[in-house]
Amino acid sequence: MATIKMVLADESEIELSEFTLPMHAVVVCAAKDDVVALWDKLTEENLSSVQIYYDGVQLYVFTNGSLNGQQTVTNTDGTLTAHFYMDGERVETEYEQAGKILLGEE
Repeated sequence: MATIKMVLADESEIELSEFTLPMHAVVVCAAKDDVVALWDKLTEENLSSVQIYYDGVQLYVFTNGSLNGQQTVTNTDGTLTAHFYMDGERVETEYEQAGKILLGEE
């Protein structure tokens, strides 16, 4: 199974269940305290630089981020699925630049 990881400015890592653009991170948590701990981690300082990795490959980089919403859903197994909605400025990565070159866009 693929791993999606979000690395914050303080170099802390958050394993994600899903990540979609623009900056929508989904995390399955065991308990409410885990959701609150994540919420507390997503400060403007920590969102000043965000990197998203998929199986160890850096896919996206965001700067100047801010948290603008959060939603939590209770799952049938008692876990919680937390959705974090953020804003930020996307920085083009080497991976994206290589893709554009291969597609003849650059």
